[in-house]
Amino acid sequence: MKKNFLLLIFTSVIFLFVSCDEPIFFMVAMEEPPLKPRINGSPTNFAEFNTEFDLKLDITLGGSPLINIPFQGTEPAVFVASGNRLFVYLEGDDDFDGVWISSDGFSSRIIQLAATNGNFYFFTLNDSNGSRTLQRVTVPKVTSNLTIDVLDALDVDEDKLFNDMLKNSTFTYTATPVDLTGVNGSIMSIFAANNRLFICTYNASAYEIYSITDNDPNPPQPLTIATDDNFGFLNGVAFSGGNYFLSSLGSIFRVSGTGTAADKVDVQESGAGNFTGILALKSGQVVTLTRGGSLYLVQASPLQIGSFIARFPGSRWSNSMGTLFVYEPKTGDSILLAGTQDSSVSTSTGNTHGYMELVLSGNGITTPITDPNPYSFNWPGRENHSTVDSYDKFVSTLGKQGVNHLYQAADGILFASTHQRGVWAYRYRKSGNYSWNAEE
Repeated sequence: MKKNFLLLIFTSVIFLFVSCDEPIFFMVAMEEPPLKPRINGSPTNFAEFNTEFDLKLDITLGGSPLINIPFQGTEPAVFVASGNRLFVYLEGDDDFDGVWISSDGFSSRIIQLAATNGNFYFFTLNDSNGSRTLQRVTVPKVTSNLTIDVLDALDVDEDKLFNDMLKNSTFTYTATPVDLTGVNGSIMSIFAANNRLFICTYNASAYEIYSITDNDPNPPQPLTIATDDNFGFLNGVAFSGGNYFLSSLGSIFRVSGTGTAADKVDVQESGAGNFTGILALKSGQVVTLTRGGSLYLVQASPLQIGSFIARFPGSRWSNSMGTLFVYEPKTGDSILLAGTQDSSVSTSTGNTHGYMELVLSGNGITTPITDPNPYSFNWPGRENHSTVDSYDKFVSTLGKQGVNHLYQAADGILFASTHQRGVWAYRYRKSGNYSWNAEE
């Protein structure tokens, strides 16, 4: 979006005047200093949803209108929340950094985001009275109207112009409470996949699961789960082959595309348990991660926890945070990312060693798996094919932080939602190197 808009700007200016070359200066530094995060605290997970854009640039000559350059349309955008504010990311390209902009504060703290194909949700917590609500977000919109004199446009600095447009942008949305008639207990978590939202509540010492589909305006419908099936806190949902796979600490369950019955997935592998996350790969395969750092395939036929794939190396790194995300590099195989936690650190502090990587075969796992440990997790930068170019830089930057969530935007930037240190990104810095640092 931004690249196309800037092409309109510079094409219009060049049409009016002859362009001139300007020297480019680079700041060389051995290390990138820590930046103050624009999105601070412990942000939520990330979500992506279609957003309306209405951007206008007025080029004037001596105060008189000369050219009006509009950009209007709808494009996917990445969202994250911290405290009571929702943020949207305006993506960049090879020449310009994308930037986050904030909405006005919501009435309660935003705990978690979730987006289906057609709906965007978040659930909130009122810290004063403990009440929790589920909100449906509609009409997320970014607007901006910037005026610049054509003489300034002749000597325009692209980064400054874009930053000025972002500073002049306004991000608005409408949030409407979802009818929770018939829903028991308090909302604990929400997860979305395909066209369905799943809601986990806690009621009288038991967890319950409800769901909403995009084409059903009725209140959430409960899932049928046998009382002896050990369903715990919902910590992930994946969609593959027309089925939804739900991850809880106790078990993995499968729900058909339109069904309300949750079938427990049999555990064939000894030691598989305490599941902390689940993800559908582009290959269609579903993988789940355990608290102990073991990765397994979830088989649909027969319905069971299947082959053991990989484990975190070393006993000290035995705890996973359940963060599973697939990073898509510009070239080469996809890389599965998994959040870690030093077992010597309490869970209340968040993981303190970032994430680990597992290079996939193309975009999936090669089967059948005959070797006891054919795949292995490794630290970022330890292998040539990685999310970062240096292991040492990783452990001295994001490796010091607790990483709760990861996401890659359409412009290729990898983001991390950290524990009490805000949103970070791996991008090209003023020092002339790629590095993890807080988003300004």
